[in-house]
Amino acid sequence: MYKRITKIGLSTLSILLFGLAVYIMAFGAIAIKKNKLINIFGYSYSLVPTNSMETSDPKSIKEGDFIFIKIKDFEDVNVGDIVVYKTSKGLMFVHRVHDEGPNNSFYMRGDKINLDESIPDEFKNDVDLLTESNYQGHVIGRIGFINISKGLSKHRTTLIAVIVGILFVFVLIQVVQIIRSVQNHKLEQLKEQLDKENKEDDIDLRN
Repeated sequence: MYKRITKIGLSTLSILLFGLAVYIMAFGAIAIKKNKLINIFGYSYSLVPTNSMETSDPKSIKEGDFIFIKIKDFEDVNVGDIVVYKTSKGLMFVHRVHDEGPNNSFYMRGDKINLDESIPDEFKNDVDLLTESNYQGHVIGRIGFINISKGLSKHRTTLIAVIVGILFVFVLIQVVQIIRSVQNHKLEQLKEQLDKENKEDDIDLRN
């Protein structure tokens, strides 16, 4: 009985994971096509495309890092936050909010540049501005893969498809096991019923 409950629990979990993977693949493909972050219950992920945030600090964000993103309201943006935003050229950048800009905007800079240095007025027009329209989300964590993820960034859809395929096979195996378990259980019940009927027949014959 315990084994049967465990199998059903694992199968249910597998189906849920499979559904989540399909969701990520479908909406991830749409997000990539529209050059947006996929929204997974208010969170997202991405890969860092450049080394503009890399410093001598081992904890700094490096090129190829896998980052976790929380999609917040633009009103939550403060100077010093690390955010993901879309540049005027349509590229996704990960930079730190450096200073307040005009018309409820912020000046953005990578940590590789000395943040203690102020932005000269003559260069402010060349600095990216963070606005409510191009803001994507806050960076809340990172995982370094020693730049393995650089190659994966170009094949995110393929990678998700492979994961979904693996989960599908796992779910299929679990479903087959459940079917076999149910069939074995029914066979055992049928065998017990036949044994019971045979015993009753033997008693009738003796009488």
